[in-house]
Amino acid sequence: APWFPLGQVGGVPVRIHVTVPLTTLLGGGQAGHLDGYGPIDPATARALALGGTWKRLVTDPLTGTVLDLGRTRYRPPPDLAELIRLRDKTCFRPGCGARASGCQLDHTIPFARGGTTAWENLGAACSVDHPLKTDGHFHVRQTTPGIFEWTSKRTGRTYRREADGTTTPLNPRTGQPLTPPEDA
Repeated sequence: APWFPLGQVGGVPVRIHVTVPLTTLLGGGQAGHLDGYGPIDPATARALALGGTWKRLVTDPLTGTVLDLGRTRYRPPPDLAELIRLRDKTCFRPGCGARASGCQLDHTIPFARGGTTAWENLGAACSVDHPLKTDGHFHVRQTTPGIFEWTSKRTGRTYRREADGTTTPLNPRTGQPLTPPEDA
Protein backbone atom coordinates (compact mmCIF):
# COMPACT_ATOMS: atom_id res chain seq x y z
CA ALA A 1 0.00 0.00 0.00
CA PRO A 2 1.32 3.47 -0.84
CA TRP A 3 2.50 5.59 2.04
CA PHE A 4 1.73 9.33 2.24
CA PRO A 5 3.13 11.86 4.69
CA LEU A 6 0.71 12.80 7.45
CA GLY A 7 -1.56 15.62 6.28
CA GLN A 8 -1.24 14.78 2.57
CA VAL A 9 -3.30 12.74 0.11
CA GLY A 10 -1.69 11.96 -3.22
CA GLY A 11 1.14 14.36 -2.35
CA VAL A 12 -1.32 17.26 -1.95
CA PRO A 13 -1.75 18.89 1.47
CA VAL A 14 -5.12 18.18 3.07
CA ARG A 15 -7.12 21.29 3.82
CA ILE A 16 -9.88 21.33 6.40
CA HIS A 17 -11.74 24.36 7.62
CA VAL A 18 -12.48 24.62 11.31
CA THR A 19 -14.15 27.64 12.86
CA VAL A 20 -13.17 28.06 16.50
CA PRO A 21 -14.31 30.89 18.77
CA LEU A 22 -11.41 32.67 20.43
CA THR A 23 -12.93 31.88 23.83
CA THR A 24 -12.73 28.15 22.99
CA LEU A 25 -9.04 28.46 22.07
CA LEU A 26 -8.53 30.05 25.48
CA GLY A 27 -10.12 27.07 27.24
CA GLY A 28 -13.83 27.91 26.99
CA GLY A 29 -16.61 25.43 26.31
CA GLN A 30 -18.21 26.74 23.10
CA ALA A 31 -18.29 24.20 20.24
CA GLY A 32 -16.23 24.62 17.09
CA HIS A 33 -17.50 23.93 13.58
CA LEU A 34 -15.90 21.59 11.04
CA ASP A 35 -16.94 22.51 7.48
CA GLY A 36 -18.80 19.69 5.81
CA TYR A 37 -19.42 17.94 9.12
CA GLY A 38 -20.94 20.29 11.69
CA PRO A 39 -20.36 21.11 15.36
CA ILE A 40 -17.37 19.57 17.09
CA ASP A 41 -16.58 19.49 20.79
CA PRO A 42 -14.25 22.18 22.19
CA ALA A 43 -11.34 19.78 22.86
CA THR A 44 -11.38 18.52 19.26
CA ALA A 45 -11.62 22.08 17.93
CA ARG A 46 -8.58 23.09 20.02
CA ALA A 47 -6.62 20.01 18.88
CA LEU A 48 -7.32 20.69 15.20
CA ALA A 49 -6.43 24.36 15.57
CA LEU A 50 -3.19 23.48 17.38
CA GLY A 51 -1.75 21.60 14.41
CA GLY A 52 -3.09 23.80 11.63
CA THR A 53 -2.26 26.93 9.71
CA TRP A 54 -4.36 29.79 10.99
CA LYS A 55 -6.20 32.33 8.87
CA ARG A 56 -7.99 35.12 10.64
CA LEU A 57 -11.53 35.93 9.55
CA VAL A 58 -13.48 38.62 11.36
CA THR A 59 -17.22 38.06 11.17
CA ASP A 60 -20.31 39.99 12.13
CA PRO A 61 -21.46 38.41 15.41
CA LEU A 62 -25.14 38.60 14.42
CA THR A 63 -25.07 37.45 10.79
CA GLY A 64 -21.77 35.57 10.52
CA THR A 65 -20.89 37.66 7.45
CA VAL A 66 -17.15 37.89 6.86
CA LEU A 67 -16.00 41.51 7.39
CA ASP A 68 -12.23 41.10 7.25
CA LEU A 69 -10.02 38.45 5.66
CA GLY A 70 -6.79 40.10 6.72
CA ARG A 71 -4.09 39.27 4.17
CA THR A 72 -5.30 35.76 3.39
CA ARG A 73 -7.22 36.58 0.19
CA TYR A 74 -7.20 39.39 -2.36
CA ARG A 75 -10.76 38.97 -3.59
CA PRO A 76 -13.51 39.44 -1.02
CA PRO A 77 -16.11 36.69 -0.62
CA PRO A 78 -19.54 37.40 -2.14
CA ASP A 79 -21.18 38.43 1.15
CA LEU A 80 -18.49 41.04 1.91
CA ALA A 81 -18.56 42.31 -1.70
CA GLU A 82 -22.34 42.71 -1.46
CA LEU A 83 -22.05 44.64 1.84
CA ILE A 84 -19.48 47.05 0.34
CA ARG A 85 -21.66 47.72 -2.71
CA LEU A 86 -24.77 48.20 -0.55
CA ARG A 87 -22.85 50.56 1.77
CA ASP A 88 -21.35 52.68 -1.01
CA LYS A 89 -24.40 52.71 -3.36
CA THR A 90 -22.32 54.48 -6.05
CA CYS A 91 -18.69 54.70 -7.14
CA PHE A 92 -16.47 55.99 -4.34
CA ARG A 93 -15.18 59.04 -6.28
CA PRO A 94 -16.84 62.29 -5.22
CA GLY A 95 -19.39 63.29 -7.84
CA CYS A 96 -19.49 59.95 -9.68
CA GLY A 97 -22.96 58.45 -9.90
CA ALA A 98 -22.03 55.04 -11.32
CA ARG A 99 -24.06 52.43 -9.45
CA ALA A 100 -21.96 50.34 -7.06
CA SER A 101 -23.66 47.16 -8.28
CA GLY A 102 -21.69 47.53 -11.54
CA CYS A 103 -18.43 48.61 -9.91
CA GLN A 104 -15.23 46.74 -9.15
CA LEU A 105 -13.98 46.63 -5.58
CA ASP A 106 -10.79 48.53 -4.82
CA HIS A 107 -8.43 48.23 -1.87
CA THR A 108 -8.00 51.78 -0.48
CA ILE A 109 -4.56 50.79 0.82
CA PRO A 110 -3.34 48.56 -2.02
CA PHE A 111 -3.11 44.86 -1.19
CA ALA A 112 0.44 44.83 -2.60
CA ARG A 113 1.38 47.48 0.01
CA GLY A 114 -0.07 45.63 2.98
CA GLY A 115 -3.75 46.58 2.67
CA THR A 116 -6.29 44.09 3.94
CA THR A 117 -9.36 42.67 2.27
CA ALA A 118 -11.69 44.26 4.79
CA TRP A 119 -14.87 46.29 5.23
CA GLU A 120 -12.85 49.42 6.11
CA ASN A 121 -10.34 49.03 3.23
CA LEU A 122 -12.60 48.32 0.26
CA GLY A 123 -14.67 50.64 -1.89
CA ALA A 124 -16.81 50.42 -5.01
CA ALA A 125 -14.87 51.82 -7.98
CA CYS A 126 -16.23 52.30 -11.49
CA SER A 127 -14.11 51.33 -14.50
CA VAL A 128 -13.17 54.98 -15.13
CA ASP A 129 -12.25 56.04 -11.59
CA HIS A 130 -10.55 52.83 -10.46
CA PRO A 131 -7.58 53.37 -12.84
CA LEU A 132 -7.37 57.08 -11.88
CA LYS A 133 -6.75 56.02 -8.29
CA THR A 134 -4.59 52.99 -9.11
CA ASP A 135 -2.36 54.92 -11.55
CA GLY A 136 -1.66 57.57 -8.89
CA HIS A 137 -3.57 60.55 -10.29
CA PHE A 138 -5.33 60.84 -6.94
CA HIS A 139 -4.40 59.91 -3.39
CA VAL A 140 -7.42 58.28 -1.72
CA ARG A 141 -8.03 57.79 1.98
CA GLN A 142 -10.99 55.99 3.51
CA THR A 143 -11.31 57.91 6.76
CA THR A 144 -14.27 55.85 7.98
CA PRO A 145 -15.86 52.88 6.21
CA GLY A 146 -17.74 54.39 3.25
CA ILE A 147 -16.23 57.92 3.50
CA PHE A 148 -13.46 58.61 0.97
CA GLU A 149 -11.17 61.63 0.60
CA TRP A 150 -9.68 62.16 -2.86
CA THR A 151 -6.71 64.51 -3.26
CA SER A 152 -5.68 65.47 -6.77
CA LYS A 153 -1.95 65.04 -7.40
CA ARG A 154 -2.16 67.81 -10.01
CA THR A 155 -4.09 70.52 -8.11
CA GLY A 156 -3.69 69.47 -4.47
CA ARG A 157 -7.43 69.93 -3.90
CA THR A 158 -9.23 67.43 -1.69
CA TYR A 159 -12.84 66.35 -1.93
CA ARG A 160 -14.63 64.06 0.48
CA ARG A 161 -17.26 61.64 -0.72
CA GLU A 162 -19.66 61.35 2.19
CA ALA A 163 -21.48 58.13 3.14
CA ASP A 164 -24.68 59.46 1.57
CA GLY A 165 -22.86 60.08 -1.74
CA THR A 166 -22.65 63.87 -1.45
CA THR A 167 -19.38 65.74 -2.01
CA THR A 168 -17.66 68.07 0.46
CA PRO A 169 -14.67 70.18 -0.67
CA LEU A 170 -12.00 70.38 2.04
CA ASN A 171 -9.71 73.25 3.01
CA PRO A 172 -6.18 72.25 1.84
CA ARG A 173 -4.55 73.73 4.96
CA THR A 174 -6.92 72.54 7.69
CA GLY A 175 -8.62 69.51 6.15
CA GLN A 176 -11.91 70.96 7.38
CA PRO A 177 -14.94 71.41 5.10
CA LEU A 178 -14.89 74.62 3.10
CA THR A 179 -17.74 76.89 4.03
CA PRO A 180 -19.28 79.39 1.65
CA PRO A 181 -18.60 83.03 2.53
CA GLU A 182 -21.24 84.59 4.78
CA ASP A 183 -23.38 87.31 3.26
CA ALA A 184 -22.49 90.64 4.79
